[in-house]
Amino acid sequence: MWLIGREFQIGQARFRGQYYCDPCLRPTRLSGKTEKFLEAFSDRGGLVAEIIESGTIKEGDIISIKAIPEEAYYYRNREPTT
Repeated sequence: MWLIGREFQIGQARFRGQYYCDPCLRPTRLSGKTEKFLEAFSDRGGLVAEIIESGTIKEGDIISIKAIPEEAYYYRNREPTT
């Protein structure tokens, strides 16, 4: 997931993505259709995020993602040296 380790903002609240979260099994149990539910929602989990700054989130608020500094992009995408 590309938001892991990155800061983003929704409305006035700021977050940092922490790790991927698999889909919850509760809807699977409630639906009674375990196989179909798991098939439909395979690889459609969510993101656990740290709250950096609390704030109001309203319907229609813009989601913005903090840019990665150019040097961080370079180090993340360079070829390994031997």
